Amino acid sequence: MQRKAKVIDANIVLRFLLNDDPEKAERCSALLQRVESGDEKVFLPDLVIADIVWTLEKFYRQPKARIRELLLPLISLRGMRLSSKSVARNALKWYVEKKHRLDGCFCCR
Repeated sequence: MQRKAKVIDANIVLRFLLNDDPEKAERCSALLQRVESGDEKVFLPDLVIADIVWTLEKFYRQPKARIRELLLPLISLRGMRLSSKSVARNALKWYVEKKHRLDGCFCCR
């Protein structure tokens, strides 16, 4: 019987990327390693991706290109499930190149 993917929220990705709480970052890293290997499947909703982007851009003042650079490898992980990986990749591309907000880029399929 195949297990359903767990839904992950922005905090898991942010703790991993920022390493601002080493204990939590280590646990998040372990989870994402299992996702990378395909041993675990997780679902990352579009809205959560938008939340991650907003937090990195507005709160942590990360440039858009850097945010895309951080997120593209994560959405490509073997066990990472999204509504559509190609739509997410294009949304991140348009977010950087066209200077749009990410939530609007998800609507432009």
